[in-house]
Amino acid sequence: MSYDFSQEVINDLEKLFFDETGYDVIIYAGENENIKELHAHSCILCMSQYFNAAFSNNWVKRKDGKFIFEKLNVSPELFRIVLRFIYCGKIDFTELQRSDVLKILFIAKELNINHRDEFLRQNPVEMLETIYKHELLIDLWNYCLETICEEPKILFESDKFTSLEEPVLKSLLERDDLRLNEIEIWDNLLKWSLVQNPSISQDITKWSCKDVEIIETTFHKFIPLMKFYEIYHQKI
Repeated sequence: MSYDFSQEVINDLEKLFFDETGYDVIIYAGENENIKELHAHSCILCMSQYFNAAFSNNWVKRKDGKFIFEKLNVSPELFRIVLRFIYCGKIDFTELQRSDVLKILFIAKELNINHRDEFLRQNPVEMLETIYKHELLIDLWNYCLETICEEPKILFESDKFTSLEEPVLKSLLERDDLRLNEIEIWDNLLKWSLVQNPSISQDITKWSCKDVEIIETTFHKFIPLMKFYEIYHQKI
């Protein structure tokens, strides 16, 4: 008989992150008057290639039995978010400004944290909308699109899907490798369109002519991307 206690382990690691018991790493993050001291555990941080290299090659400072890092060009609040992810794999972009999401992605890149998949699965809308507007992240943008095309539920089953900005959704639907049939695409577009127009009833039978015109206008840019002949064959 086998047991799976992985969630309990994750919860314990998150608890360790917050209570800092037995920490042996001090990280000074921030700049000017906003420098703060963060505490961590070397046995956890070594899961990051950056920290592992520091510990292995002995180039990190030590004082009073503690490893000392200085990340003076990084917001302590954002660095703490990344540290929490290293501990328990949890990250939430919901309450962050897009500029902060971008900074977190760069922090993760600097620390060689190769967990793009987890970032995307936990925050698909925030990731896509942030990366879309930054040409320097073209590789990450392509990775996100390819991953969602391969596994559409990451985005389309997200409770935040309907908040996705139109240009980002259009970029996704322009691809030929999206693994959704046309009926599913149509249904999701309708769901998305209704949220963009909250005054329109969710019950199609109650739509007025004006409601139809509004939805048609919302759909307009997506119509050329639809393969209506496939919808016809799928319904037969």
